[in-house]
Amino acid sequence: TLADALWQHRDVGSGAFLLDGVPSAAATLAALARAAVTAEVAWADAAAATIAAVPAPDTAPGDGLVGAAGGPLRLDTVAEWVRVLARAVRLVPDAEWTSRLDRLIDVLHGFRRADGQWRPWTGAGDLVLVDSAARACRALLAAAETRDRPDEARAAIESLETLVLPSYVRGAGVAHVLQHGTPRGPTLLDDAMHLAHALLDADAWRGDGVYRDLAE
Repeated sequence: TLADALWQHRDVGSGAFLLDGVPSAAATLAALARAAVTAEVAWADAAAATIAAVPAPDTAPGDGLVGAAGGPLRLDTVAEWVRVLARAVRLVPDAEWTSRLDRLIDVLHGFRRADGQWRPWTGAGDLVLVDSAARACRALLAAAETRDRPDEARAAIESLETLVLPSYVRGAGVAHVLQHGTPRGPTLLDDAMHLAHALLDADAWRGDGVYRDLAE
């Protein structure tokens, strides 16, 4: 099964899910989902081991998470770990995990520009990658639910409002890149998928069904 295949990719020494030595956020989300559904302690322990293997970031972009992989700190990396910790804290309200989540939320906000858009990495200028920006919105919405922070939900919704209209062109799909506010291709599945997910996540904070229609 898929779960068996995933389980075989744990690091022998630490029990963490590592990809080329780097903790995997996607595998950790899968492990947390499995633990929540089946109550299997081994999967929860593997998720905890992976979270423990993530370097703790400072509260400004440029440090921490990027250390193991090299290069600039990326928005999509931070966003996915915010979602991981939001899920983990919902399952187990551990004080250390909660503290790390709050610190990562601060790091995430460091990528947000004054116009509501998101830098895909430090030093990216006015470039916007739609899939990364949508991941950031999803992360803020997950954090809002876990930490009971409607301010984070408002921030995510404000960002979605600035992201959806310029990135989606009827008949052409969702653009991958916004530069100088202008959409350009190629259109990728990731962009449409993450933007649709972000809209569906945001729908819980609205009451008129607009985001469900946009997601469809």
